[in-house]
Amino acid sequence: MEALSRGAKCAVFIEKNKSAAKAIEHNLKMLGLENGEVSNSETLRWLQTAPEGKTKFNIVFIDPPFVDDICRVCNELAVSNFLQKSSKIYVESGVELLEADLPENWIKLKQKKAGKVHYYLFENCDGG
Repeated sequence: MEALSRGAKCAVFIEKNKSAAKAIEHNLKMLGLENGEVSNSETLRWLQTAPEGKTKFNIVFIDPPFVDDICRVCNELAVSNFLQKSSKIYVESGVELLEADLPENWIKLKQKKAGKVHYYLFENCDGG
């Protein structure tokens, strides 16, 4: 929401928890942020069913709640048509991610750990 309030053209919120998705929709309305879209779905399902090419993202956040298949989400995103070349992808995980399990076309720009949370910043080197 902060990105939208600072001028982002659009934002898509994918939230599998129905109550949380409704809260996001409510907050978007309350803030007058009309370019926010909320999808009450699991990320993998959304990636497999959303119309590709409609939007190409230049920033993607993959964050808690932590999913067991986070590497699969990253790989599905990498082969989708949703990323621009040089897109930045921020990922949080409850476990350290192995580079061998992540997309080959993503360059790791930064990796840190705070408490039990591992976080990463990648750049997409494909697509566009």
